[in-house]
Amino acid sequence: MPGLLARVPLAALLLLWLCLALQSDAVTKRTANMYAHAYERIWLWERYQMAIAMQTKDKSGKLIEQREILPMNHVRGGDDGIKNRHWIQATNVYTENEPLHYNEFMLRVGGVSINDSPNHIPPDITAPSGVDDLERAAEELVDNRLSDTMEIAKINDKFGQTGGGGKVNKAKKGQAGKGESRRPTKEEQEEEARNREDARYQRFIKALDDQLKKWRTTDDYSKIKERDTLMKTVTDRVVKLRIEDGQRFMLNYFTGKNNLGLDGKVETDKNVKSAVPGGPEYERLDLVKTWEEHKDDVKAAISKSTGGKVVIKTKKDFVKWVTEFGDPAGTFAKANAANPSHFQTIEMWKSIDENNPC
Repeated sequence: MPGLLARVPLAALLLLWLCLALQSDAVTKRTANMYAHAYERIWLWERYQMAIAMQTKDKSGKLIEQREILPMNHVRGGDDGIKNRHWIQATNVYTENEPLHYNEFMLRVGGVSINDSPNHIPPDITAPSGVDDLERAAEELVDNRLSDTMEIAKINDKFGQTGGGGKVNKAKKGQAGKGESRRPTKEEQEEEARNREDARYQRFIKALDDQLKKWRTTDDYSKIKERDTLMKTVTDRVVKLRIEDGQRFMLNYFTGKNNLGLDGKVETDKNVKSAVPGGPEYERLDLVKTWEEHKDDVKAAISKSTGGKVVIKTKKDFVKWVTEFGDPAGTFAKANAANPSHFQTIEMWKSIDENNPC
């Protein structure tokens, strides 16, 4: 009896193969966001090494261990006592005082415990040896799917336990009648939770940078200056990649049915080369051409999406509306009521980059 494939027409097989190939490409398509997260993890690794290098001793000579990033907890029994110590795979033993190695660190940052179970064995990856090796290290993290958004609770569960950021994403006015209140939708609750985590992330990274600024004024700074110099390049790449990823966000916002709904009426530059070595190509909005060819559609869509609160009259207005999107101090900020989280995160990284004297 002939096999199943033998009875399937060749054309159908080719079509099936093409669909699977397209699906695979869509799933594995790499974005600037992935690489930004990879570089942020490298930044955190360098900062972790700094924290270890700057550890001091108390009056009795006992080491005062760093408590900032994946602290090495000395608790008997359970994972808390061993999860942030180096693991010797050959003997399945956790060392008493040795901190995490690079490949272990990258698993732990994602909240994965280290042991001999499948998916818990540290991958075969190595830390960047210098600026010229950063591209390889970032690519390696992306290849090993170690470039997800970092969750602060998995890095330091004692930091900002109450959440924070206040009401970062208040419900838009008009969603409930005057004097009425309503239960937030599931989507609104999820977005508010993301905003709280984003605010916590921003405070955590800023706190680490604030401590680094203090170390730069001490006599022991020489211990970490080489890493600080490397972090300058890492931070610069984080900023560039996040800005490039902002193009992807705005393109989705322009074309999405639940946003501006301008699919087919947006002009772009395709396959734009990343400003970061090894960064993925991206699609960039051509604001001038979009305005010139679809002016009326653009004005109508923005007005409709903001309930008539934003009226775009000129090309200058349009460019300002796009470039300041999410900026709480922007010209159209109040009328837009846009989520400021992405903008604030970029501004935080810009500040860290600009204030690094290396």
